[in-house]
Parts: sequence; structure tokens; C-alpha cells
Amino acid sequence: MVDHAGLPVLSRALGLDAGALDTVLPALLSWRERWQEDSVVDS
Repeated sequence: MVDHAGLPVLSRALGLDAGALDTVLPALLSWRERWQEDSVVDS
């Protein structure tokens, strides 16, 4: 899992500006948490 601490490494690996990921990363993390919660409920 990537969090804000891994943002510089991820941005370099993807060749993207960290500012772009700073906007998207929280949304992706939130989506992942909701997806995991839904998966547990559906099990």
C-alpha cells in the first residue's frame, strides 16, 4: 500500500509530478478502504 510517505518514490517511479499524486492518492486510498469494507460485508 502506498501512503503519503511513499509519495515521492511513487511519483518518481511513474514519472509524475508529486503534486498530481497528492490530489489523487487520498481518493484512491479512500476508494480502496471502501472496497475492502464492501468485500468483507459481501463475504
